[in-house]
Amino acid sequence: MGWFATVASRFSKGGANAVRIGVPLTVRRAKQTMSRLVLQQPLTALRPTAEALWEVQRTLPMLVTASMDHYCNGPRLVRFQNSGGRQIDVDAVARMHGEAGVLGDAVSIQHMLGDIDDRRGHLGADEVGSVDCTPLAQATTRALASSGTGEPESGRESGSGQGEPLGSARRRWLFALYDQAPDIVEACGGRIAPLLEALRGAGDIAAQGGADVADGNAGASGVTGSDANSVDAATAADTATLNAAIVGAFDGGLSIDHGGALGAQWRAAMLDPEATTTAYMAGIDILRQHGLEVPVTVELV
Repeated sequence: MGWFATVASRFSKGGANAVRIGVPLTVRRAKQTMSRLVLQQPLTALRPTAEALWEVQRTLPMLVTASMDHYCNGPRLVRFQNSGGRQIDVDAVARMHGEAGVLGDAVSIQHMLGDIDDRRGHLGADEVGSVDCTPLAQATTRALASSGTGEPESGRESGSGQGEPLGSARRRWLFALYDQAPDIVEACGGRIAPLLEALRGAGDIAAQGGADVADGNAGASGVTGSDANSVDAATAADTATLNAAIVGAFDGGLSIDHGGALGAQWRAAMLDPEATTTAYMAGIDILRQHGLEVPVTVELV
């Protein structure tokens, strides 16, 4: 190996949190990677980034995560406008940001959880507190009862891969719930029975999850905070129960299409937090098609 190749190899490995694009990843890791790629795009790529997110949200909603919202937030738009950016670029982001979709639903769920992600940043673990799961369960019941669908974008043909219907509002909400599952368990202190009951109306909860909610509470609520390992184990178990309920609520026997249905490969990966897949590369391809920079490795934070 030559000197330049050696240097390139050393730098391409990255740190302990570095992810090499193309290797099989868990769904959670894949979502983090996609979000990091979006967040590190320069302001000069504001419009193509918004357009890429617009397409990902419609074709691969399982890769959308609430942290992507940080690229499109108000302060960043103001900075872009003040630096002489074209209004059309700001409009492209504002339009994507205002449309119904998984990203908006995931952010709404964060608000229902008392913005737990923000609270973690300035509060200690014993100060974060918990919220009542009932409002989220009620919102879930309403979403699962909805049959509303998005409409093809004006001027774009159906089947083109652009402007396809977003899929049912219930499916978008389910993807958003899955995205927020760990935060839901943490923010609600493990008391997620109302949400599980709401999901039960849309699909069968996995057998291993049924017993956990018989007494009206999931496991974490019965664990003392002094035993961190027990808390972590209970939280993981509660998250697995919630994930199973969410996946069970999707329509069965469907493949991924432009409506955002859930196929067998994604279903298996979403059920098993340790399972890895390269299916996320379809999302990477979308970023590349819109001219966004995709490095060999991505350093996750």
